[in-house]
Amino acid sequence: MSDHGQSAGEFPQPVEPQIGFRAGQCPECKRRVLAARALVEDRLVDQCIHCGYRFDSKRLERIDAQAARGLGYVVDGQADEECDSHGGCRSGECGVRQPKRG
Repeated sequence: MSDHGQSAGEFPQPVEPQIGFRAGQCPECKRRVLAARALVEDRLVDQCIHCGYRFDSKRLERIDAQAARGLGYVVDGQADEECDSHGGCRSGECGVRQPKRG
């Protein structure tokens, strides 16, 4: 057996991709927020993207783009109907400056 629990010569099984975003209730921001992974002291931790609060990863849930929009986030390619930026905020018209592509 190897360190990964497999016999020599066995290939690891493919992992299903996890689609969507991770979200949780942030006690500091007092609302549901998206979480991001950060490397802290050689460990991956899940943090609030706004304040850095460290989540218990088991308490986060996966949400889709529609649910992220419901939390107030802008998802590229899914502008609100009343938004007139023609599919994204990269032009800066919404007050959000994004890096230029390319």
